[in-house]
Amino acid sequence: MFVNLWEFHVKSGMEQMFEKVYGATGDWASLFGKSPGYRGSRLVQDVAGGRRYFTLDYWASRGEFEAFCKENEAAYTELDKWCGSMTDSERHLGEIETPGESSHES
Repeated sequence: MFVNLWEFHVKSGMEQMFEKVYGATGDWASLFGKSPGYRGSRLVQDVAGGRRYFTLDYWASRGEFEAFCKENEAAYTELDKWCGSMTDSERHLGEIETPGESSHES
């Protein structure tokens, strides 16, 4: 399993829209869902910092994620640009791979 981890600081008043777009059935999940290697997304909110969120995007493998990015570069860039209006900042925290797991797990 391959996971992308992001941190966002959401603009005041944009929390509901952000949660809708970045949630498990939001715009990002819909775009990622075009890939058979996409395994889902999780949105979590920092309880200590009300407008600080993290996303975890799950993929069968790093290769599946990279193939998706190549095939959907324009759509990814367009959605990312639009979503930038909701945040004060975003930061890619890292990529995580779970060793020893089959890439066929859901």
